[in-house]
Amino acid sequence: MLVKNLAHFFFVNLLFLGFTAGAQTGNTVKYGAIINVKKFGAKGDGKANDYGAIQNAIAELHRIKSGTLFFPKGTYRVNEVMRQNEKGIVLNGKTHFYFTGLTNISIKGEKGSVISIKGDFHRKAEWEIKERNFGYSFDYQISFVFNQCRNITIENLEINGNCDKMTRDKIVIENPSFGFLFGEGITDTVENVLMRNVYVHHISTDGVCWKGRGGGLYAEKLKLKNNGRCALSIVQGKNMKFVNCEFSETGVTGKYESHSPNTGVDIENESFNTIENISFSNCRFVRNKNTQFVASGFDGVGAGRTTNVNLDNCYFEENRDIEPIRDRGVMITTGNSSITNSTIIGTLNFDVNGCSANGQPDKGVVIKNCIIKTKGYGIRLNCDFKVRIEDCTIEQLPNLDEESCKQPYPFIGGGQNAYIENNTFIYNSSNWRQGHATILWDLNNFYQGCKSVVNNTLMLKEEKDKQMPKGAVYMIMIDEKFLGKNRIVGTDKIVFTKY
Repeated sequence: MLVKNLAHFFFVNLLFLGFTAGAQTGNTVKYGAIINVKKFGAKGDGKANDYGAIQNAIAELHRIKSGTLFFPKGTYRVNEVMRQNEKGIVLNGKTHFYFTGLTNISIKGEKGSVISIKGDFHRKAEWEIKERNFGYSFDYQISFVFNQCRNITIENLEINGNCDKMTRDKIVIENPSFGFLFGEGITDTVENVLMRNVYVHHISTDGVCWKGRGGGLYAEKLKLKNNGRCALSIVQGKNMKFVNCEFSETGVTGKYESHSPNTGVDIENESFNTIENISFSNCRFVRNKNTQFVASGFDGVGAGRTTNVNLDNCYFEENRDIEPIRDRGVMITTGNSSITNSTIIGTLNFDVNGCSANGQPDKGVVIKNCIIKTKGYGIRLNCDFKVRIEDCTIEQLPNLDEESCKQPYPFIGGGQNAYIENNTFIYNSSNWRQGHATILWDLNNFYQGCKSVVNNTLMLKEEKDKQMPKGAVYMIMIDEKFLGKNRIVGTDKIVFTKY
């Protein structure tokens, strides 16, 4: 369908979707002239250096002010880096793929359209801050960067950053190298972006970063995998919706390794504005090196506030194969937010330093109708943040090692703003040791950390292949006050010690 009036198009979608982002109906929006990069000399054969041809095509897009930059099927090799020193001076005449001051533009490929960014080089520490023991490399990967742009469609493209072929000096930290960067600085504005069928992988920092003002991003089937710092980072902006997207294996990059925070999605307000109305539906956050999903906004991080972050029907799975970073499944301390109908393989973590330093939101976070399966705490709540966990099933996975069996599950302490109600906590007999079941429910601690702990079920599950031997005595330490407002179900072979 030809949409002649783009302003009207995005306004209609504002009413339909509840935010200013592109067409959810699947209709194609045509943006005037089609600029085929092959007509500007690009080969797309995976061998020729197509950097110059792509820059010439982008220059033509700027000349005509709007249109579609089209990459036919093929692999477009970008065999250049941008060298920029600590003063911001470009040293080699090469720059990012910049889109500045444009309205109604499209960057499109088709099935098999790949842009292969140079990654086979070593990043050397060329500017060191010795007292902090880190250094900067002047070499930047070529990125797609949007400043002062409106009404953008990006679809049917693969961006391969090739950082699995990259190496660096140990002290080198990240620099701005992204798959897509919306707003080079926090004063830049980008509005109304539709991303669909886009795959960004092996970029040395973030697959996608939204840094500028504005917002209105709708992303469908966006896949961000094996990037070096974050799959997706949001440091400003509002009204963003992600549907059927994947954020996975951040920090799993081969020789290059990674940069902190090694997170799937990091929503961290670094502006003086409010990040608001960010939602994820049917998305996967899987096996990122550190936390799968982080959203902060009332914990003293950054100058602004973050509110209305909502996740529904999502799947989270922490990665324990790389190094012993435990209990980093999901961390969320934003106002008026929720996780519903989702599965978390890992821990729901509210152990955030100073999470009430700048006051509390009117409404905190609601966790409802979720399944949590953990080798750790399951829930770690150790800060004064408003959270309600209800109607969830939390299971300590069976056959844990000795160290994991000894740690508290769940870990509740500190703070006084939590409600834990109508949940089921499952304990498996394979984790019990002779003489004790390593279960300690002390309501003095719970009441110290919570306003309400009621109507919960503590389920003791005797597994068929882990039957307790006859005559063995297993005890749990339990505060008798717990039994008055909650209940225990399961095997009758347990001896309860009350106090």
